[in-house]
Parts: sequence; C-alpha cells; structure tokens
Amino acid sequence: MPDFLLLTHRHEDVRPADQDHQWDAYLARLRAAGSLQGGSAIGDGICVRKDGEAPAITDHLTGFIRVGADDLDGACALLAGHPVFEAGGTVEIRALPRTGTRREETMREDLHFEKRSFGEISFHDCAMGGGRFDDVDLSQARFTNVNLRGARFVDVDLSGVAIDDANIDGLTILGHDIQALIRAEIARR
Repeated sequence: MPDFLLLTHRHEDVRPADQDHQWDAYLARLRAAGSLQGGSAIGDGICVRKDGEAPAITDHLTGFIRVGADDLDGACALLAGHPVFEAGGTVEIRALPRTGTRREETMREDLHFEKRSFGEISFHDCAMGGGRFDDVDLSQARFTNVNLRGARFVDVDLSGVAIDDANIDGLTILGHDIQALIRAEIARR
C-alpha cells in the first residue's frame, strides 16, 4: 500500500474549535483504520545549502501526517475529520515513492552482493530470486512483497530483518533450508 504525506498549511484565519479533542478523535480514527503511519507538528528551522545562498524555510507548513492508502483518492478520503481541513484550511497531499522502486530494475536472478553493509534499507516489490549474498549485513533491512525464491545467504547478518509478504520457497541461509523458521517468524508478527 502506498504512503502519502498530509501536509498541514498555516492559515492565520483558520482556528479549529476544540482543536485538541478534534485531533485526538481524528488520529484515533486513522489508527483504528490502520492508515496512520506517523506524524508530527513542524517547528522552526533553517534551510542550508553547501554552495550559495539557501532559500527561506517553508514557514507555512505546520505539521504532517503519514498515512497508507490505496491511491491518491484514498488519501483524499482520509481528510474527513482532519481539524484544519474541516475548518476550511489547506492540506497538501503528497505521494511518497517507494524506496525499492529504483532497485527493482536492478534486482536479477544473477545478483551477487559480497562484503557489504546495507544499513537501514527497504526492498519493495522486487525479485531477488536466485541471488546470492555473501558476508552481507542486512540486520536492519525490510523486505516487503519480495520474491526471494532460491536466494542464497552465506554469512549474512539477518538479526533484525523484517520480512512481510515474501516468497521464500527454496531460500537457503548458510546452505541450510530455513523456510520453516522464517515462516514461523512471519506468522508470529
């Protein structure tokens, strides 16, 4: 499911009545629907640039909410009950591109990674089946809707890996078939 940002704009003439109660109710509704991914008010800050003069900050943005929705229309539907929107204010909706989309084009069955640390990385909607990972740190990786069929992991740190909706048929780690262990971990979540 794609993620979207709901960016709340500042309006001096828009002040929702009973704002705290409205925000609590709105966020509880998003949470109950499984749409809420996070959010925060946005405070003061600066713009920086390595070379040249940086522009002024975008000071009309007061907060953001990250939501999951099927599409832009679904994200728009989530505005019902948004305190600023309901009071006549502006909420900008922006899609968040999937981080794995760029990598999807490069993932092939003959893929081979060796002596590499990926850090916090997400693999979304890609095929890595038949690939080989030797002495690789994937401890903070997240695999979502990934085909790992026949992939081989040798001396790989998978201690904190998150796997959601992945095809793991024939997956081997250190030469051992551990499909049952991984399926048990997925089921536990």
